[in-house]
Amino acid sequence: MKEFFVKDKRNDDPKQRYYAKDEVLVQLKERFPGGLENEELVAVSKSRSEPILLEIRQAQEEIDEIRRKEQQEKDHEKMERELMR
Repeated sequence: MKEFFVKDKRNDDPKQRYYAKDEVLVQLKERFPGGLENEELVAVSKSRSEPILLEIRQAQEEIDEIRRKEQQEKDHEKMERELMR
């Protein structure tokens, strides 16, 4: 990692993040000419990232569902306490 990336704060971002070193960017530019304009590269990127993004979405939906259920239980308990008064 340290050979290709540097952890740094840049611009107004308060967090340290990993950024590719200039030498790496030059090599990538040579290997993948056109960058984001290279349709083949964009297609490969999308096909490889889609399963990961799907997994992230599913995990977030599960978390959201758990939170909804917890909130419903709290609301139900609150109503029961109010009815007991």
